[in-house]
Amino acid sequence: MELSFAFMTKPDHQSVVRRRAYTMIQQAFAANGINFAQPTVQVGNDERQAAAAAANVISLAQQKAAQTAQGGE
Repeated sequence: MELSFAFMTKPDHQSVVRRRAYTMIQQAFAANGINFAQPTVQVGNDERQAAAAAANVISLAQQKAAQTAQGGE
């Protein structure tokens, strides 16, 4: 499927063309079964995940320090 755009815009009308182009692209994707990700908002956080991520970073830093102390990279 080929999309071609031959729009000429007047100054300050680019947003109208952009919206139309995005609509055409979304329609083409939908026709071919391709969906866009929907934006989400995370209000809270999981302290266990944050602690696990921090522990992972600390562990990697300790491993790198140990390798450096042993003469590795």
